[in-house]
Amino acid sequence: FGHINVVIDQMMASTLSAGSIAALHYATRLHSIATQLFIIVVSKAVLPFFSQQVATKDFEALKETYYLTIKRMLCVLVPLSVGIIFLGKPLVQFVFQRGAFSTHSTAATAGAWIAYTIGLPVQAIGILAAKIYNVLQKNTILMYVAGASIGLNIFFNWTFMKIWGHIGIALSTSGVYFVTTGVLFYIL
Repeated sequence: FGHINVVIDQMMASTLSAGSIAALHYATRLHSIATQLFIIVVSKAVLPFFSQQVATKDFEALKETYYLTIKRMLCVLVPLSVGIIFLGKPLVQFVFQRGAFSTHSTAATAGAWIAYTIGLPVQAIGILAAKIYNVLQKNTILMYVAGASIGLNIFFNWTFMKIWGHIGIALSTSGVYFVTTGVLFYIL
């Protein structure tokens, strides 16, 4: 379902000004670097511990491992997010701005990247929660929450893009992370 939201974002961005889809694409690629390096790697590393704790029915240790992992990830992701918020534009300029990638392209991409980054720490908590649902074999809950995220994404996109254009679509993604992570955490 998460990949469907990316397609929906691109379809909705196609109704905006020229360059909106490209800016979202570049911002998504930059955002995925942090996601892959910090969130996915850690969540895969901690999965065997989650599995062992569920297998031995040591739910107190599972809870402790989950919270400890969140704390450690947030120690990295919050400063990283703050850094991207303040240095996103110069970083995009350094990496991409040359040739047809103008100052306008830099501003558009950096704005979207910053909007995605607002949800980065919450995304980490949600991905870790999803791993716990996996080991508890409660994947139907993940399916329902992910399915509902599609409708929520469309609503947030429609609302936010009227105000902030393509940056609103990126901000919508962060908003969806906040809501879905909150729901997963509450149910868990």
